[in-house]
Amino acid sequence: MIKKQIKINNIDDLFELVKMTEKMPFDVDMISGKTAIDLKSIIGVANVDISKKYLLEILCDENEDKKELNQYLDYLKKFKMEE
Repeated sequence: MIKKQIKINNIDDLFELVKMTEKMPFDVDMISGKTAIDLKSIIGVANVDISKKYLLEILCDENEDKKELNQYLDYLKKFKMEE
Protein backbone atom coordinates (compact mmCIF):
# COMPACT_ATOMS: atom_id res chain seq x y z
CA MET A 1 0.00 0.00 0.00
CA ILE A 2 1.18 3.49 -0.86
CA LYS A 3 -0.17 6.59 0.88
CA LYS A 4 -0.14 10.08 -0.65
CA GLN A 5 -1.77 13.32 0.44
CA ILE A 6 -3.48 15.34 -2.26
CA LYS A 7 -5.46 18.54 -2.65
CA ILE A 8 -8.16 18.62 -5.31
CA ASN A 9 -8.46 22.03 -6.95
CA ASN A 10 -11.92 21.81 -8.52
CA ILE A 11 -14.74 19.42 -9.32
CA ASP A 12 -13.49 18.81 -12.88
CA ASP A 13 -10.15 17.64 -11.49
CA LEU A 14 -11.98 15.30 -9.11
CA PHE A 15 -13.93 13.62 -11.91
CA GLU A 16 -10.77 13.42 -14.06
CA LEU A 17 -9.04 11.70 -11.12
CA VAL A 18 -11.90 9.19 -10.88
CA LYS A 19 -11.64 8.44 -14.62
CA MET A 20 -7.89 7.89 -14.36
CA THR A 21 -8.30 5.69 -11.29
CA GLU A 22 -10.93 3.55 -13.04
CA LYS A 23 -8.28 2.56 -15.62
CA MET A 24 -5.89 1.20 -12.99
CA PRO A 25 -5.76 -2.50 -12.02
CA PHE A 26 -5.56 -1.62 -8.32
CA ASP A 27 -8.00 0.01 -5.90
CA VAL A 28 -7.59 3.50 -4.47
CA ASP A 29 -9.37 4.87 -1.41
CA MET A 30 -9.61 8.59 -0.66
CA ILE A 31 -9.68 9.21 3.09
CA SER A 32 -10.67 12.20 5.18
CA GLY A 33 -10.95 11.63 8.91
CA LYS A 34 -12.88 8.39 9.43
CA THR A 35 -14.47 8.46 5.97
CA ALA A 36 -13.05 6.32 3.16
CA ILE A 37 -14.32 6.80 -0.40
CA ASP A 38 -13.76 4.35 -3.25
CA LEU A 39 -12.07 6.52 -5.86
CA LYS A 40 -13.37 4.30 -8.68
CA SER A 41 -16.94 5.25 -7.80
CA ILE A 42 -18.54 8.37 -9.31
CA ILE A 43 -21.36 8.06 -6.77
CA GLY A 44 -18.84 7.73 -3.94
CA VAL A 45 -17.15 11.03 -4.78
CA ALA A 46 -20.38 12.94 -5.46
CA ASN A 47 -20.35 14.63 -2.03
CA VAL A 48 -16.61 15.21 -1.69
CA ASP A 49 -15.64 18.53 -0.11
CA ILE A 50 -12.89 19.81 -2.42
CA SER A 51 -11.73 22.34 0.16
CA LYS A 52 -10.16 19.50 2.21
CA LYS A 53 -6.91 17.65 1.79
CA TYR A 54 -7.25 13.91 1.34
CA LEU A 55 -5.08 10.89 1.93
CA LEU A 56 -5.01 8.42 -0.95
CA GLU A 57 -4.39 4.79 -0.10
CA ILE A 58 -3.25 3.02 -3.25
CA LEU A 59 -3.84 -0.68 -2.69
CA CYS A 60 -1.38 -2.36 -5.01
CA ASP A 61 1.51 -4.74 -5.29
CA GLU A 62 4.39 -2.38 -6.05
CA ASN A 63 6.29 -5.12 -7.89
CA GLU A 64 3.38 -6.52 -9.87
CA ASP A 65 1.69 -3.28 -10.96
CA LYS A 66 4.89 -1.28 -11.51
CA LYS A 67 4.10 0.24 -14.93
CA GLU A 68 0.55 1.28 -14.03
CA LEU A 69 1.62 2.46 -10.59
CA ASN A 70 4.36 4.70 -11.99
CA GLN A 71 1.90 6.13 -14.51
CA TYR A 72 -0.63 6.82 -11.75
CA LEU A 73 1.91 8.40 -9.39
CA ASP A 74 3.12 10.62 -12.21
CA TYR A 75 -0.47 11.70 -12.89
CA LEU A 76 -1.02 12.52 -9.20
CA LYS A 77 1.73 15.18 -9.29
CA LYS A 78 -0.84 17.68 -10.59
CA PHE A 79 -2.56 17.47 -7.20
CA LYS A 80 0.53 18.74 -5.35
CA MET A 81 1.18 15.69 -3.24
CA GLU A 82 2.75 16.13 0.15
CA GLU A 83 4.91 13.40 1.60
